[in-house]
Amino acid sequence: MRVNFISFSWVSIFVGGLFACSNAFADYCPPASTSFEHMLNAKVTFDKKSKVYTYHYSIKNLSQSIVPIDRMFVLLPDSPISIDSPTKHWSKYFYPKLEDEPARLYWSTSFTTAESKPALKPESQVGVPDEAIRPGQSLSGFSIKSKQPPSVVQYFVDGFQELPVAFGDENNSDPDLNCPNLDTESAILDSTVTGMTIGPTTPGTIPVRIRLRKKDGREHCGPMDPKKLSGEINVIVLPSKTFDPKKLDLESLRFGPSEVAALSSKFLPAKAHEKDRDGEGEEWERHAQEHSADDHNVLMLTFDLNALGIRCILDKALFLRGKTVDGKNILGGVTTKTVGCSAKMPGRRNDKDGKKK
Repeated sequence: MRVNFISFSWVSIFVGGLFACSNAFADYCPPASTSFEHMLNAKVTFDKKSKVYTYHYSIKNLSQSIVPIDRMFVLLPDSPISIDSPTKHWSKYFYPKLEDEPARLYWSTSFTTAESKPALKPESQVGVPDEAIRPGQSLSGFSIKSKQPPSVVQYFVDGFQELPVAFGDENNSDPDLNCPNLDTESAILDSTVTGMTIGPTTPGTIPVRIRLRKKDGREHCGPMDPKKLSGEINVIVLPSKTFDPKKLDLESLRFGPSEVAALSSKFLPAKAHEKDRDGEGEEWERHAQEHSADDHNVLMLTFDLNALGIRCILDKALFLRGKTVDGKNILGGVTTKTVGCSAKMPGRRNDKDGKKK
């Protein structure tokens, strides 16, 4: 997580036209970088002559957001043919895989000419980037070119955050920061907002279609309140013309942000699966032209709902990962809808006690 902070042993501030000195200030805790609601839209075009796909993305920062959006990641195993940004002030990078971090494409903006206007203005405080996507604004022009066909990919979006400030006194010149709303412990990709979109297929990875169902395995799931999760939830893994769920290595399957194993699994006739409602299929499925296969069984995986680690604001999609019996990777995703959440109080990944999610 991007959390550095400023510390002072004492501070002079201007109050009511007079300078006053104090050694009893509360820490300044700015809104978390995840204090926003967003929409990411994707479009795919294909050039028949060059056989190259172009993936176009646009981001909308919704009006109820608190902070601007200033960076986005897309998990990709290899650098695409080309990467385009909306403007020259949105930088673009490709980071190859590291030991503990996946390969990813990265857009960010940090250029600023505007004067910073934080609640407190130490000289080292940073200003909002000029081209960050402010609440109520949209930005298009993010795109990549690849010869890989469309599939499901995971993306991450993060927002601008002012520097927190810790105040001490004459007995403590190096105060600790006390900002419970900020996640200062989690790795960067664990502490940002994540979702599912369309992107280039990862070679050697099979995209699979999944659906969420209630405990009986048939009834559709409605929106979830991450602060009140209990009971069990089922993930239905659907077959296609090119994929049979019976080829999965069941022991390898992990689901949700906490990547938990299933409590149980069983195969069911495809006709036992409750058919999709209108619009239930994910956008990537339509582009990838994934078709059902009623002559194969569906796989029903049962999970402890609370163990999944779903957090308010952070989790816009849930992902299923694992392998087939012959060693190929699989990736499936399902869009999530939540209730009881606010951009003013985003969840934190390192909450363990369930009091604040």
